[in-house]
Amino acid sequence: VGDFIYYQGIASQITACMITVIYYLGRIKDGNARIINFLNFMDTKSRLREMGNLEVPNRAFEIEFQNVHFRYDENREEILKGVSFIIHAGEKVALVGKNGEGKSTIIKLLLRLYEPTQGRILIDGIDIRKYNLKMLRRSFSVMMQDFCNYAFTLRECVALSDCSSVNNTDRIIKALEEVGAADFVNKFKNGIETYMTRIYEEEGEELSGGQWQKVALSRAFFQNGSVYIFDEPSANLDYA
Repeated sequence: VGDFIYYQGIASQITACMITVIYYLGRIKDGNARIINFLNFMDTKSRLREMGNLEVPNRAFEIEFQNVHFRYDENREEILKGVSFIIHAGEKVALVGKNGEGKSTIIKLLLRLYEPTQGRILIDGIDIRKYNLKMLRRSFSVMMQDFCNYAFTLRECVALSDCSSVNNTDRIIKALEEVGAADFVNKFKNGIETYMTRIYEEEGEELSGGQWQKVALSRAFFQNGSVYIFDEPSANLDYA
């Protein structure tokens, strides 16, 4: 009986050690794959060319799509086929369609995250490629449907769209009020200095999906661009 228990204990220890070794080898392999993907991403060269130096008007402007075609890959079907429309300055326009029909793609093309396969996009009658790329993107206050949540303070989460104004408390509070976030922010012990999530701070606040969406909306309002673009901005919000 004693020998049986002795050898059984040895076998159990060996098995436990083997499981631990296999587990950590898996973790190392997974981490290595993530690092390789990150390094490959950082080494990727943008195919967009900075071709223009015109200043984007610091006001509402006209946007026009002229026969725009686009596909993400040469081997895929076109997402957009001959899209043409005009949005006049000051207009409020809603694009409605089924999932996957290119609504978000239109936004990405307008921000020059991608180039059209065919056709042109104009701002006040001028091809957007003739505008300074950084100024072009700064002209739009955008909230994408796949917005990110950050484990920063609420102040920092809102000011990410304009980091130079992170200390402008009045602007941050105004942006939160404009999207109706003040109702839950006022309940935070540390106000806008409260950490979002408990990843780095035990007293941080865990937000619901709708609350996170309001924070993302406030980030767009804080940027205060000439044109506001919201991609499914109420997907997680309550009806009330």
